[in-house]
Amino acid sequence: DPDGAQLKMICEELEKRPECKYVWYDYCCLPQSDKVRKRTVDEQVCFRWGLDHINVLYLIFPVIILLDNNYISRFWCLMESWLSMQKVTNGILSPAEESRQRYTIICMHNANPFLVKAIENGLANCSALDAYKTLKKDDISVTNKGEKQILVKSVHCTRTRSHITALPSLTQSSPPHSSHSCQRF
Repeated sequence: DPDGAQLKMICEELEKRPECKYVWYDYCCLPQSDKVRKRTVDEQVCFRWGLDHINVLYLIFPVIILLDNNYISRFWCLMESWLSMQKVTNGILSPAEESRQRYTIICMHNANPFLVKAIENGLANCSALDAYKTLKKDDISVTNKGEKQILVKSVHCTRTRSHITALPSLTQSSPPHSSHSCQRF
């Protein structure tokens, strides 16, 4: 977000939500690495734990979707959006009815408002099986293919069990002891 456009959109949306006290912004909340800086061992443990549990955030909290023209081909965006459009009832994952939806879609940059309907029509009523089939496709891009394989497996497990038992619960697992911010979960 070199120009701060995403931050501006998020701040504008949060102004409308005074009840919102905390924000999870995945890039800032999980330790990142790149060609210059690699994660420390503690950061890697924290990152792995976060990756294994991040789906819970999108299943229970409101999600702001910043929709641009690249969104529909990006793995993390689609995964997070799909989860935000689901509900959990007695351990069963299914599409949320309109009154229980927890997502807000905001178009940014040159995104066509028709993309909003495309995302909703493609994901809101999408079963776990359909999500699995979509997310595993080669044209859905991700920076780290290993992350994609891990998370697609969690959707696959959800699909085959018809329950979210494959999706880790924060009450069943504690974050690793680390000096990093993952202790804030």
